[in-house]
Amino acid sequence: MRFSKAKVRCSNALEAMSGIDGHQASYLYEDVNKARSYLIVSEWNDASAFQAFIGSEEFARVTNWGQEQVLAGPPRHQIYGA
Repeated sequence: MRFSKAKVRCSNALEAMSGIDGHQASYLYEDVNKARSYLIVSEWNDASAFQAFIGSEEFARVTNWGQEQVLAGPPRHQIYGA
């Protein structure tokens, strides 16, 4: 199986998230109808844990790297209830 560089980089980001407080799990999905279109779904203990993550220096660093390396634009977030 051959993985694109973007897919490998997204997978690496998911691995890095595994040690973050409040993070339960993350999943990478690829749009089969649109090349290079991905979705990351993350589960968090609560909204405050997620908000703390997206406000962190680590998130800013990963986002900046992502925009330089793989992202077509800034990440968008949608919070869904349990």
